[in-house]
Amino acid sequence: MTDQNREQRTRYRFGRAESLGVVGSARTSQCVVALAGVGMTLAAMYALPATFAPVAFLPLLAAIALSFLPIRGLPVLDWVRLGVAHQVDRARGRTAWHKPRDGSYGEAAAGPVAGPEAWGRLRIVAAPYGGGAVGVLIDDKLGTASATMVVRTESFALLADADQERRVAAWGNVLGSLGREAGTVRRIAWTERTVPAEADEIAAFFAAERDRQAPLDSAAVLSYVDLIDSSTAAALEHECFVSTQIDTRGRRREIRQRETAIGSFDLAAAAVAVDELRLVAHALADAGIGTVGALTPRLLAAAIRHGVDPAARPHLARLAAAGAEEGCAPDAAGPMAVDEHWDCVRIDSAWHATFWIQRWPLRDVGCLFLAPLLNRTGAQRAVSVVAEPIAPSRAYRQAENAMTQEEGDQLTREKHGFLETARQRRRRDDVMTREQELADGHALMRFAGHVTVAGATRDELEAACAEVVQAAQHSNLELRRLVGEQLDALASTLPGLCRGLE
Repeated sequence: MTDQNREQRTRYRFGRAESLGVVGSARTSQCVVALAGVGMTLAAMYALPATFAPVAFLPLLAAIALSFLPIRGLPVLDWVRLGVAHQVDRARGRTAWHKPRDGSYGEAAAGPVAGPEAWGRLRIVAAPYGGGAVGVLIDDKLGTASATMVVRTESFALLADADQERRVAAWGNVLGSLGREAGTVRRIAWTERTVPAEADEIAAFFAAERDRQAPLDSAAVLSYVDLIDSSTAAALEHECFVSTQIDTRGRRREIRQRETAIGSFDLAAAAVAVDELRLVAHALADAGIGTVGALTPRLLAAAIRHGVDPAARPHLARLAAAGAEEGCAPDAAGPMAVDEHWDCVRIDSAWHATFWIQRWPLRDVGCLFLAPLLNRTGAQRAVSVVAEPIAPSRAYRQAENAMTQEEGDQLTREKHGFLETARQRRRRDDVMTREQELADGHALMRFAGHVTVAGATRDELEAACAEVVQAAQHSNLELRRLVGEQLDALASTLPGLCRGLE
């Protein structure tokens, strides 16, 4: 590729992360602790003699250090909060969970998903569609319903430049179509992960096509069997899922109308979720992004189980090859046992560690900027991005307020003779670009990304984490390990849950 062709390719820019603080970047808890320090200092100044005046400032200094002093990227206050919450959960037994063996396991196509309390009350409902059924995950605690489809496509990196940019633009159009005032879709999420390859297909092919004249105990046959075992043990396959989620409470009137005809609130909510997924699936198919197919209840349950227990995938594949129904029952989708630690969580056969994508690329990137993370790692990992559309009226209001604030800050700097830094200019350009994009009809999305790494042992997990973090750096991403909340964070990378923006 020539330098001229590289310059002609579309470049993409990630805007700065919006501050969620009440005063600048300071959150409510930080402001409360700082104000408490000010109050204690004032009280000490009135109560103590003048000779002890310097001592009166100790509460203020301690409050400032607790609220704003960063340690490994987090204020001391956050470390204290996470540590206390983790110890309280451990004392209450919430960091360890075992699935009750009450004989409730069955082969029903729909039903509750057994899991730890932190994941809420999840159920899989079979929504009739065409001649089959689509699995819809209902979260009673959050009041949501989500449907999931699997997307299969050829290697994106091997496509021509024009095809790559066309598909990225088509995905942008899909996201833009969700930014409606009515807010029909609560969230949309995609998950791309690597899972152990199914070795049975290769073994079955060898058993059917091998030379029958060679005895089974011959050196050639045994060597080939060893080669199959060693190659498939390290082989990984890629899976990609797209989930759409609706708010059952916000769309209660529409669901109640369907309930009158269907006779079940769950089935009515599932039908609404399937309708939204169908629109997204048609948009992806029309754009030529790939082959899409909605997951049945058992396949949705299997997709969740593969995320918590990767070793279950070959086992379920063997059962399906032996004549059993593909996938697994919803009751078997969740883990059997959970043991949460400070920086990782052990679930069934694997150790998991989840990272938050704290910072996206600061410079303009091409459409292949995620290739090192997605295609150049040999570790078992899952990358998930969840996006929440913002209503146009709210997006316009936020953009105008941000524009007014930036203009006011610039006038204040000019009035007092302060120079504008490069970072301030970049922030102002981002605000102006966002306002222009909204005026052109684009949608504003609130999004977050997470990466979960899995390993058979603790040492294997740490080695895989180092590999994934290095690959993320080559993708211009900065990952932060979510300590003290690994069990909650793992749910952000499971298909259908659409977590991570709470």
